[in-house]
Amino acid sequence: MKMIDTSMNEFKLPRYCYQDSSYYDELKNILQAYLDYIKTIKGLHQDTIVEVDENIKLILHSIIDYYNASFSIAKEDIMLILKKYTNSKFLVTTVNECYAFRGMAYYPELLLSMYKDYAIYDNMRNIPLNFFKARDADYPMEIKDMLHIPLNRRGIVSTQRFSMNGIPCIYLATTSYCCWLEMNIPSKQNFYVSSFEIQTDLKVLNLCISQGLINGCSLYDNEEQLDLLNQMIKIWPLICATSFSISEKNRAFKSEYIVSQLTMQCASELGIDAIAYLSKKMDDYLSYPHAVNLAIPIKRNERGNYWENSAKILISPPKLYSEYLNEKINVATKRRSYVNSIYFAFDENDIDSYSSMIDFLDMRTLYSKTKFCYFDDYLVSLDHYPFPLT
Repeated sequence: MKMIDTSMNEFKLPRYCYQDSSYYDELKNILQAYLDYIKTIKGLHQDTIVEVDENIKLILHSIIDYYNASFSIAKEDIMLILKKYTNSKFLVTTVNECYAFRGMAYYPELLLSMYKDYAIYDNMRNIPLNFFKARDADYPMEIKDMLHIPLNRRGIVSTQRFSMNGIPCIYLATTSYCCWLEMNIPSKQNFYVSSFEIQTDLKVLNLCISQGLINGCSLYDNEEQLDLLNQMIKIWPLICATSFSISEKNRAFKSEYIVSQLTMQCASELGIDAIAYLSKKMDDYLSYPHAVNLAIPIKRNERGNYWENSAKILISPPKLYSEYLNEKINVATKRRSYVNSIYFAFDENDIDSYSSMIDFLDMRTLYSKTKFCYFDDYLVSLDHYPFPLT
């Protein structure tokens, strides 16, 4: 077994700044610091430093081009980055085999020899995936309200991290808690959540790469594992550019969304259906696997006002979190959510519980200690129904 000492502990995400006008300079500074640091790491592939430098320049040029209203050139800058990785079976794969949701379960060649017979990977491959979507509403929600804003109402679609004004997008999460965070902690009395079962052959761009994952891959047995480490180091600048949180209020334009939205446009043109990414509402070292998002853009289609694959998904009736808490529902759940099945920990002293930890309102705790954990299981255990197209 060999090791490359990455020690990328100074590059946690998301990054924070106060003003929109600071984004470019803040990003430029952190990417330059990243490049300088990568140059000190011994044992990387010879082309890694060159490619990191190229990617950083393309990202920064893209933002300047966008600011100068050269939108097609800005998109081409990002396209040049993504085209390098479309054949990576780790960065572009199906939902079912994506690291963002199943970890390393489908990558036995990338596992260290000591983990190849680790029994947990059988469960990680075989337990069905599920996702969650939420709405903040002061009136009753139905299944038909939970998919996305219909295409004939695109006029009310606002800009989001991976979607532009007027382009509906389905944002799903691996837990109801992640939904709650993404919606900026709405009132529990207005927080409706549904469980989703979606088709798992959608092609996904995996942007769930953190400093912790890179550090964890610093041990390797073979060239494939070393190649994965180099791939993650190369694409990290793109992930950094999409992982800023700016606190300035009342903005009509958000600079931190430029690269994210261009990435989604390019991914769609490359035949990629969705993007998986870590929530920017939690530090990246605690966000996996409980705060992972899946963004699916909705294109105009001949099936009407909804996603062309809507007939292939199943959705549980939306339930209010406050009603779940008030009614103290304590039925024996038929199922556990995927995340709870794999990463559940009852004992806070469990030595294997790190992946079960989250940042819960600025306190590190086991997800199993929260009510959201059991709300997830309750929702997954409900009957699921096809989305009503009429």
